[in-house]
Amino acid sequence: MDDNTRIYHIKQRYGKNEWSEHYSVLKDGKSIQKRTADEPRSRNTTTLFTRIYVSILQVMREVFLPEGYPDTVSSDYLAYQFWDTLQAFCSSINNILATQGVLKGSGIGDVKATVMAATVTWLLKSGSGMLGSILFAWTRGSHLDCYCKQWRFSADVLNDFAIFVEILAPLVGPDYFLYVMCISAIAKSIVGVAGGSTRAAVTSHQARHGNMADVSAKDGSQETVVNLSALVIGLVMIPIVNENTTTIWSLYIVLTALHLYANYRAVRAIEMEFVNLIRLQILIKFYLTSGRIKSIQETNREEPICLNFFTRSNEYELGAKLTADGSNQLFCLERGLFIQKKRGKISIVLEENFSTVALLESIFYAELYIYLQYKPTNLTTLSWTQDPELNTTVMYNELKPGSKDYIMLFQDFNIKFNKSDWNADVIKVSTTPWRYEQY
Repeated sequence: MDDNTRIYHIKQRYGKNEWSEHYSVLKDGKSIQKRTADEPRSRNTTTLFTRIYVSILQVMREVFLPEGYPDTVSSDYLAYQFWDTLQAFCSSINNILATQGVLKGSGIGDVKATVMAATVTWLLKSGSGMLGSILFAWTRGSHLDCYCKQWRFSADVLNDFAIFVEILAPLVGPDYFLYVMCISAIAKSIVGVAGGSTRAAVTSHQARHGNMADVSAKDGSQETVVNLSALVIGLVMIPIVNENTTTIWSLYIVLTALHLYANYRAVRAIEMEFVNLIRLQILIKFYLTSGRIKSIQETNREEPICLNFFTRSNEYELGAKLTADGSNQLFCLERGLFIQKKRGKISIVLEENFSTVALLESIFYAELYIYLQYKPTNLTTLSWTQDPELNTTVMYNELKPGSKDYIMLFQDFNIKFNKSDWNADVIKVSTTPWRYEQY
């Protein structure tokens, strides 16, 4: 057979788990013939209803899901989007209830109300919101990336509070209406900054083929459809609940409960593959007790969702300023470790141009220091270090910066961490600008 007449059989599919088409192609590419007989199930044999259903489903996928789904997004995409869509719907309905209260409090339908008073109220409300967003971005901007899931959930809790205030607005009277509206505006401005920033972080996590813009655009399309659906329901609902305070508050309570639950499930569905301070603390603590690296799924499930200013992550000050007090200092400059214990906090002093490994080691030793403070008094060794791979037993009293046992322990953790599914190149933490250098 002439080499140029060699026939190649090609199967081309449209997306994952979609129909495929079969071709016979000559090597020279001059002849391409489509074959349908070898297809497992020809679309010609399906019913009209099935073909219409498949076509509609395909159009919906192309309109609302990123191109190439599910290959081009993270594995947690569908679960997150489902719960995020549900919470957006509940929030939209609640906002409709709040809008009615705001308009009523502004004087709509009241012959005594003036345009000037309403204008001043809206101007002060807008100004308060703008100032609130600036102050929040200034004081908490660096935390939004590190604690994406926590701020994502907190933003929606704050949004429910803002809606509560707006529904309450007509009941407080004209003397306090302006103050109530300013409080609501400040709360919603924080929601806007925190929600928008954390949404960008989630989108970056979901996009797997450099398609962040596409994922973001399709997320916007999904949210628009939800808002349109809520708008239609709102048009039907408002005449029914109008002036009925009991019904309005009952709807608000039910929708808020569902909104918070859906938000919790959405944030809990996210499985970040890099570590922040909380996830790293979970990993190190688990390693010190078992000698193993906890999986991405287990660690994300264990990570707290609610912002708690009394958690152990607040015991840390990363990039701390050195103090002249020499007590309670743990340092080994050869390894870039400089840790101070002061005012109930672990202060980690960072070196100029510190590496990811140096940051990892600083946090590792700080966690080890805390672990040793609370270890059972009858234990003298890390029992799991009897592992033949380590070829030694780690003694608690030998775990000092720069000691042989400590170096071996950290190197073992670092090797296992890098071999795991975690993205070991990224550690997202918030630090101050203070750095030290030797001279």
